Amino acid sequence: RTCVGHTLRQGLGQAGRRLLGRSVWTGSLSVSYGMSRPVLVFTAGAPGSGKTFTLHQLYGLHNIEMIDLDTVMPMHPEYDERHPERLYDSKAAYQWANECVERRFQATLAEPREPETDRARFVCLDGTGTHVERQKRRMWEAKRAGFWVV
Repeated sequence: RTCVGHTLRQGLGQAGRRLLGRSVWTGSLSVSYGMSRPVLVFTAGAPGSGKTFTLHQLYGLHNIEMIDLDTVMPMHPEYDERHPERLYDSKAAYQWANECVERRFQATLAEPREPETDRARFVCLDGTGTHVERQKRRMWEAKRAGFWVV
């Protein structure tokens, strides 16, 4: 398992890609964005506070490329799907996952448009936001790369 080259658009088929750039109805809110400029949404909040739930309500998770520890941890060489909590107790595993997230973030900045469709990317860096300086650095880097930071 490796985090390099991992598909960011998990489970999003051709039909899901066509949804981007149109009005999206998620059951409670309609969001419309023409996708002319890449978007990077940053979340911050305690675990279980509803960050991912809110993203789903606003945009629909099928419309967003997610970059977060929870999508990276299952790729760790010592990950056991029967006991995933064991890995979450390891500082070394968190360090590994943080490095993977950073590589995926940098790869996203290097390619602000989807190669196969040339559409602007819609990405979320989902996390607690507790590393404030790192979060600020990433926001500035995203802006410099041409992303609309939300």
